[in-house]
Amino acid sequence: KGAVEIPAPVDHLCTKNVLVMDYLPGVKLVSAMQGQAAREAARRGVSVDQFEAEYLEKLKRPPGCLKNLGVALEDAQLAMYRSTLQLRDAIANTPLLLARSCGLSKANYFT
Repeated sequence: KGAVEIPAPVDHLCTKNVLVMDYLPGVKLVSAMQGQAAREAARRGVSVDQFEAEYLEKLKRPPGCLKNLGVALEDAQLAMYRSTLQLRDAIANTPLLLARSCGLSKANYFT
């Protein structure tokens, strides 16, 4: 309970334009998150729309640890930080993407 499972691709059915993955029975992640938001909104006595708006606004603010240090991040700084994280993720995933584009199966990525 509480675990998130990720379906594996079915390599022999995948093409350049189609990704086929294993079927996983159960509740979809989005549905579970919507249910959690509804429960939290009810607990707080607000509508789901109001709860979501407050949550999204909270995500736009700097983390509490930065506020406590008196650091105010500008939009440009946040954009730079996001870009850096995206670049890091792209670099980390490059070997897998290259292996996949060369037609290697998941089992042969690093052998």
